[in-house]
Amino acid sequence: MSFSLELQKSADIFWEKEKSHEFILGIGSGNLDKSRFVYYLKQDYLFLIGYSRAISIGISKAPQISDMAFLSNLLNETLNTEMQLHVEYCFGFNIEKKDLENTSPSATTVSYIDHMINSSNIGFLHSLVAILPCAWSYGEIATYLNENIVTDHTNNPYIDWVNMYISDDFKSLSISIMQIIDKYAEKLNKNEK
Repeated sequence: MSFSLELQKSADIFWEKEKSHEFILGIGSGNLDKSRFVYYLKQDYLFLIGYSRAISIGISKAPQISDMAFLSNLLNETLNTEMQLHVEYCFGFNIEKKDLENTSPSATTVSYIDHMINSSNIGFLHSLVAILPCAWSYGEIATYLNENIVTDHTNNPYIDWVNMYISDDFKSLSISIMQIIDKYAEKLNKNEK
């Protein structure tokens, strides 16, 4: 079993809880209170900034130029594509860019960002392991919702969110990160893992 799959297996209970969380199920059914989704969107904007900072640190820790290039591309995509798409998506929920920029991070958002940055400061592999759950879990959650929960693809106000994270581009991101993690994890002994 690959190291990335070992990581997932060690967190199976949390993966399953994510799929049955009322917030996630509300996105899938379309019944989530809009104010809760707006709150999430604002916090997610701040998360993307922290995620970008963690990626930046990972670039500086990368042992090979190809790894630096991969993370540089991810950073560029996050800052110049994903964040712009996020801002545009927020307009549909009457959230202006200035609202996003003036949002104060919740304690949870701060903790998650701190975890990614602190892990990234340890080293390259730690950085990848810290940023992987974002891409991996969003893709899995969206796929689960699309295949099991979403019944109305026309009137669900959150269907664009689901569709964004079931895209092939998004899936390939988590696969690429996992492949790099697995490549470097092969060199670790059991205690290092």
